[in-house]
Amino acid sequence: MMRNLKLLLVLFSTLWSAHLSSAPWQSSSQAVRVTSCNEKKYCKKQLGGLTFFMPRSKAVQTGEAVKVTINYDFPSGITPLGVSIYNSESGMFHVDYVAPQKSVTQSIPKGVYDMFASYMSTYGEVYYVFREQVAVEKEMSLTLSQSEAKVPIAIRTVDHNGSPLHMPVYNTSYQIVEPGTADDFSSMSFFILKGFGNVAAVLGGGYKFKGHDTDFFINPLSDRYQLCEARMISLGDTYWFNKYVVSRLDSGQTITNDPSRFYKYEQDFEVSPMWKDSTEFHVPGYYMSGIYDGDAIIGQQSYIPYMPLTDYKTKFYLDTPIDDEGLDNFNVLVKPLLSDYMSKEVYAPGDTDRVFYFIRGQQVAGDKEGLHFIAAGYEEDGGFNSPQGSVRSQLYPGHPAFSFTNGNVSYLKYGSNCPINSVKYASYIDGGQEQTDITTNYVGRYGELRDADYFVEEQEEGEETDSTHSLVFTNKNVKVDGLDGKNVTTLYINKKKQDHVPPTLQMLQFKDINGNLTDCFTDPKEGVIEIAGGDFIYHYIPEAYTGYFTCAPVDAKVFYYPHENPSQKTQIDMKEISTLFYMPGYGHFFRGELASVPVTMDKQWYDLEIKLTDTAGNSQSQVICPAFSIAGGQSGLCQHSMVDEGVSLCGDRLVVSGQDVSRIVLYSIVGCKIVASEGNEISTGELPHGVYVVQVLNHAGVWTSYKIAI
Repeated sequence: MMRNLKLLLVLFSTLWSAHLSSAPWQSSSQAVRVTSCNEKKYCKKQLGGLTFFMPRSKAVQTGEAVKVTINYDFPSGITPLGVSIYNSESGMFHVDYVAPQKSVTQSIPKGVYDMFASYMSTYGEVYYVFREQVAVEKEMSLTLSQSEAKVPIAIRTVDHNGSPLHMPVYNTSYQIVEPGTADDFSSMSFFILKGFGNVAAVLGGGYKFKGHDTDFFINPLSDRYQLCEARMISLGDTYWFNKYVVSRLDSGQTITNDPSRFYKYEQDFEVSPMWKDSTEFHVPGYYMSGIYDGDAIIGQQSYIPYMPLTDYKTKFYLDTPIDDEGLDNFNVLVKPLLSDYMSKEVYAPGDTDRVFYFIRGQQVAGDKEGLHFIAAGYEEDGGFNSPQGSVRSQLYPGHPAFSFTNGNVSYLKYGSNCPINSVKYASYIDGGQEQTDITTNYVGRYGELRDADYFVEEQEEGEETDSTHSLVFTNKNVKVDGLDGKNVTTLYINKKKQDHVPPTLQMLQFKDINGNLTDCFTDPKEGVIEIAGGDFIYHYIPEAYTGYFTCAPVDAKVFYYPHENPSQKTQIDMKEISTLFYMPGYGHFFRGELASVPVTMDKQWYDLEIKLTDTAGNSQSQVICPAFSIAGGQSGLCQHSMVDEGVSLCGDRLVVSGQDVSRIVLYSIVGCKIVASEGNEISTGELPHGVYVVQVLNHAGVWTSYKIAI
């Protein structure tokens, strides 16, 4: 068994210049940035602080091609980057510039094509000269002159207060003439041809020369094209994320975001018990994806290794509105990260690298209108996320039942539940030999991935019979509501069948009858359990060194019992809902009710056992311990004071004191809004006993949450 590691491309933040091979840029950021893309689909060219990604060329069969020659035309101080020719039928043909060539000749099939030549100045300015819908019927020659790119496009960012965010500005002697207002900057820009997709992607680092701060120069383009950008800027441990779409590219413009559209998103994490006291491990970060037509073009991860958090809270401002109507088909999705574990890799004396393993939150997009959490699987670079027949990553629109909004959850803390185990069992033939890779992935209730649990997972051979071989994976790095927990996953492999790949569970959620996410219920009749899984068969694509999965049906059985008391096991009637079958990443969908769970006088946690069996008799069993709780018949009979935190009960009134208060909203424990007040108190005289969530809004627009029993 082996652990599959992602192949990532490391980018360095130094700006290329023809004057110097490296420039003494000054930055207060110590961020580590890693970028991933499908290297079989894109080729990469890096020039200092800019990195260019172009779709890879398609091979042309001899006899069906004609030759097209593209002539470069440029003054001194300008360097060509390359030429791209493309259409939907034949794909992309790209040739890099090689000095001192003045032209490029490419053989392509006859047809109608778009094309461009790209250039770059010594100041890092990028020029694109396009030709649209060129009929190629015979050998031809065209000149794409840099001087045609006269349309300037500049993109600017301001923070939530309207203050500019930018890196330092330099003169030609590399002296700072305008101090930066940010520590770190990253942009992912995409020229999109509608009906084709991305034709050119550029990653930027934000450094500019005085008087040379335009992002792109182009020639006028029709409405067939749009420029899309995902941008991150950080200061300290706070990040701002923006989505830009420039749909008119026929005239020059400067685009600045609207600061009133930011959503302040603070995400709480619960680090695992194994490393809770290792404070230097717990650093914040993010993973940002640029998505077009549902597919990831490029993803980027960043974290600050020497900025551990003590409150376990990542702080984002989001202005990345979701496009759920197909207006531009471009989305920017962000995962909040908090490192759970850190290891030191020693390569040589004095050469030590700090490697961080994260709790990776669900990808989210949104703005002041609200947040959308898109459940599209936990992988970022293919695998379970690859559609059938492809090795690309499909990250949008996500599973319709497991995706949610901030209106579906009253309080969200990643890492605070016992995870399920998504087991990637890849059996394939490579070079005439059978290969088997087994990768365990621990996934929380909201879709968060726990990278580090693999390091403390216990693996052992299970009980062996004449017909069955078994493997057992135990993860005890779990604590829920003060209880020690664990996930125990057992794979049962039928040795007498040719199919020896067991199915796997992919997702588990609990909801109330209104669809709000929770694993704590006051009344079990309000509780619903939803799972997804299937018999996932791996299909290896040798030329891509990876593959995709298809999914076959499984039989699903689910049992619950009081925490660590399996002798009182009771089965839940699970019904498959065929309309919620979803691929890639999830498979078959099942739903059941918790109505049979008894109500006890005291709060009671329950464990789950889930067993999936395929048609060949292979199966997977998971024990999730603990999984959900029932509040108990006496839970509302106590009076709980929170005076120290500024929330208290005074008779039949809930009072917030000692803090700035604009508005109070009271929710049930399962997220249903009960009552709101514009003052600092709420009447509770008509409310039934129970546990409630109190959300307090101050005049700065910041929400704070509390729990209180009435």
